[in-house]
Amino acid sequence: MNNTKITEEIRRRFDILEKTYHIMPTIRKEFFKDGTIYKSEFGGILYWLSDEEKALVKKVEEEWEIKVYHVILSHTEFGDIYSMFYISKDEEEWESDRADLAEGYAFVYAANVTDDWCSEFGSICFVGRFGGLARTA
Repeated sequence: MNNTKITEEIRRRFDILEKTYHIMPTIRKEFFKDGTIYKSEFGGILYWLSDEEKALVKKVEEEWEIKVYHVILSHTEFGDIYSMFYISKDEEEWESDRADLAEGYAFVYAANVTDDWCSEFGSICFVGRFGGLARTA
């Protein structure tokens, strides 16, 4: 993947998330400073990823050739699910991905750490809350 193009696309997506959903600017700042990826949990509260969560993100990035820039952790009856917001290497998808973000939808990789067989790519709905994001569907 072209790192310059990926970086610019992530900036565009952070612009949308900051302006539309009022996520904390710290998320972008630390991502570009040292690669820190935040997770939103418990309805939008922000946390740093643990070492185990960082390893999960890295594994997913390498396996699917994507770049993750934010994560929502949901505790569900089906297990603990990490909805990973990402950039794919397919630039043709980027414009529609940005349009979806602006409408409160995101195509994510949902890693179910309780039952990996249930992990999948798919669309989610989200809202901004408490400086982070909360998954609504």
